[in-house]
Amino acid sequence: MSDDRAVIDDLLERVRLLEQRLGPAARAEPIDLDAVDEATRELVVRAARTREREAALLSDADRALHTARVEHDRTLQRRLVENTATALDLSATLAETAYGTAEHSAAATRFRALARTIAADQAQLADAATAAEESTRALDKDERQRARHGPHLTTGDAVHAALNRKLRDRISTAVARGAPLPLWFTTVLGHRPPADDAEGWIETATSVLTYRLTYAVTDPVVALGPPVDTGRRGDLRRDLDQAMRDLRG
Repeated sequence: MSDDRAVIDDLLERVRLLEQRLGPAARAEPIDLDAVDEATRELVVRAARTREREAALLSDADRALHTARVEHDRTLQRRLVENTATALDLSATLAETAYGTAEHSAAATRFRALARTIAADQAQLADAATAAEESTRALDKDERQRARHGPHLTTGDAVHAALNRKLRDRISTAVARGAPLPLWFTTVLGHRPPADDAEGWIETATSVLTYRLTYAVTDPVVALGPPVDTGRRGDLRRDLDQAMRDLRG
């Protein structure tokens, strides 16, 4: 029994010495990054509203696609008019020149090529016109939405920047002080940034915390909470998952 007690006492002394070496941070409770003040909470709400407005707008890629469809229809129609006019001129040349002459043969070759081009363009015309009409409506609606939400979106940019700055500083300060970080954080991001990608680490950490605050995620272990497969939140969750995997290599 005395030997067992000696072993226990020795272990306790080792723990005490280790705590002294590591300092108060080793005994402190993990910092609750999810607990933010009212000003930060208001920024989270305002940023979420801005994201909802942004979601109602076409992305740059979608606007480019719709614009390309409208332009394709215009180009197709313009080319048909020009090629048809040229074909009529060639028809006149064919009628006025003797068969077998160089001029007649050249006109015939050009006419056949134009006829194939005109037929191909005409085959596309109906579908191109339908796509252009749909894209025109989409672009018109987007312009109305941008006119309506434009001022809010400009303000929203400032809100996003302010929120990002607050949360980034919160995480950076905790790391600099050596404060214990919550399990949901360290499980996927570790205790401190890697030497070769500190900027990527802090940006990802800030985005993860923004996600938790935006969608009221309180899971103490899983950083992003339950899986979400659809919608803007689902897309964002997948992007953050990938960013965390990239950091872990």
